[in-house]
Amino acid sequence: MAPPEAAQRARRAAAITEEERRRNRMASNRLSARKSRMKQQQHVDDLTAVAERLRRENEAMRAGLGGVVRQSIELEQENRVLAAHARQLCATLLLRNSQLRLLGDVAGLPLDVPLVPDHLVQLYGMLEF
Repeated sequence: MAPPEAAQRARRAAAITEEERRRNRMASNRLSARKSRMKQQQHVDDLTAVAERLRRENEAMRAGLGGVVRQSIELEQENRVLAAHARQLCATLLLRNSQLRLLGDVAGLPLDVPLVPDHLVQLYGMLEF
């Protein structure tokens, strides 16, 4: 058996070793906690940056959408004006063709007056004179 002093020294060495292990474990836990907080903060920072970028993109898209809507309204208006003009031209063409045919009949001259294509008449809802 070991003398009492040797046993005491062994107990003290074991206690010191246990205390060192406890301190090392605490230091390791603190380091792990700090790393975890830093990683979490980095994740929050990344998400904040993404949210800000998406917010800017959204604002830019909304601004662009306003321009597209405005342009669409202008084009619809222009289309209505052009369609009205096309209807007017089709009606004038039908009238002139009718007048030419009548003139040919009155003058006794065979005039070759082409018919207005059916698709134009149907498109603009006009009837032949």
